[in-house]
Amino acid sequence: MLRLLLAVAAIAAEAAAYLQEHRRLTVVLRLSGREGRDYLERTQRRGARVMLGLTVFLALGASIACVVAARMGAGARPR
Repeated sequence: MLRLLLAVAAIAAEAAAYLQEHRRLTVVLRLSGREGRDYLERTQRRGARVMLGLTVFLALGASIACVVAARMGAGARPR
């Protein structure tokens, strides 16, 4: 069941990325050359900032989980 949910989530994320890029390119084609380039660069920078923030958030979460697991495991060792 978990694998199915992960597969559905991955497919949904990929579809959303495709639709977002399609919309972005549609907007770029409607604008003039300079405005289109500026819009594309602006949206790419925003996307890069979001991905950086998500990466930092996930790395912090993984670090906290490791610390908690190590502390919980330290008290449960058999002698």
